[in-house]
Amino acid sequence: MSTITLYHRIPKEGIQGAIYVKHTHSGSSYVLSTHVRLHRGQIDLETGRISPAVENAAVEEGNIRRVEGYMHQAVKALLDRGIEPSKEAMGRAYAEVVKMETERLPRLQYLNHHSRLRELDRLRAAEQQLVEQLAAKRQEIQALEIKLGTWKGMLLSDYFERFKEDTKSTLSKRSHALIESGIRNAINFRPGIRIDQLDKKFLKELQDHLVEKARLNITVRGVIIKLRKVLYHFEEEFPLTCASARQHKLLPKVKNDNLVYLSPEELEHLQELQLERDRHRKVRDLFCFMCATGLRYSDAIRVTKSHVVAVKRRHQGKLKTVQELHITTQKKKKLVKVPLSDKALSLLKTNDYCFPAYHSASFNRSIKEVCAKIPELQYHMEITNWSGAKANTTSHRKCDLIAAHAARRTFINLCLAADVSLASIRAWVGHSDLETTLTSYTDADAVAFDQMQKMKVVA
Repeated sequence: MSTITLYHRIPKEGIQGAIYVKHTHSGSSYVLSTHVRLHRGQIDLETGRISPAVENAAVEEGNIRRVEGYMHQAVKALLDRGIEPSKEAMGRAYAEVVKMETERLPRLQYLNHHSRLRELDRLRAAEQQLVEQLAAKRQEIQALEIKLGTWKGMLLSDYFERFKEDTKSTLSKRSHALIESGIRNAINFRPGIRIDQLDKKFLKELQDHLVEKARLNITVRGVIIKLRKVLYHFEEEFPLTCASARQHKLLPKVKNDNLVYLSPEELEHLQELQLERDRHRKVRDLFCFMCATGLRYSDAIRVTKSHVVAVKRRHQGKLKTVQELHITTQKKKKLVKVPLSDKALSLLKTNDYCFPAYHSASFNRSIKEVCAKIPELQYHMEITNWSGAKANTTSHRKCDLIAAHAARRTFINLCLAADVSLASIRAWVGHSDLETTLTSYTDADAVAFDQMQKMKVVA
């Protein structure tokens, strides 16, 4: 006759004792520890129930039940095979049960995982069915409202007007104009498009259409981002459309390895260039100021004397008064503090702390005209643009590639060449993360070559 009982071994009063599972057969005992330790009276040995006052009582009960259950399986396995459950036989049978359960656990986990995946697919299919039913119901409502003359309309163009009104205090006119260009792309593709139709399916169709028109990836990304910005502003009205739009995958950003910026020698040639036209001198000075501060064009043209602040900084153990530029950026609404070099201060004083605010397109044309006068900027660079997965490589004179943002890249790469820390550069230019600084603004090959020279690896 086989019996399985619980046994509480208490070595000394007031000390926790181990709980064992004991199998007895014909005077022979096989005992296993459950690795559970309790004080006297904290467990009912008849039922195996642990007092609720014990911490993790349910977990400890489970540990005891597991060992007890394996013991019962071992006894049954031996009896089914006609083997007497002696101590030695129980040891072998219990080991087999543990091995079998251990191998079975991953299989159960695998089945549970796939069961959950099937349930997820079922829920997604049900969600899609509800979305389609909702769209059909909206069509019915719209048709009835049109008949009754009460339809207010859900045209994307109308909602964009509401968006402009809601954001007139937070977004600039230029930002509204850029967003409107994305809206026009959607309307040109599908006249009469409603805001509730900006779902994943429509965004994919629009993206494919723009790629077929050979629009650049960066342009297509911008259109989709602008459309979603307007849609997300009305998320409370269109939660399902917003959820669908978020599932759309943007075209990947493909970095052009040939980064356009000025080397220290090229920047020096630009600074020393003798110019006859006053406009060219002012454009050159503004560009060089951006090269010395890393400011965007939209911020550089807003700089006044009030933005120049004298602050005390500790340098080599001593306090030193330095001039810094403190300005809140227009794009990110973020305060940046940039140390001003003697060259930057000189450019500010020369221009009476006020640079002319040319239209950005006009400024870019003028800086190209100035750079075209520098012989050292006449060499050609290959630039690769992407439309979908298709690469288009063209060759241009470097002077024809210089635009306002090249100054910001110049500042970052000159700082890196001077061993300025990435954390300092990121703070000065106002980037939200180091990845942006590294991937979009840094000439990695030039930096690596410079570092190798310093290490005397390159001859």
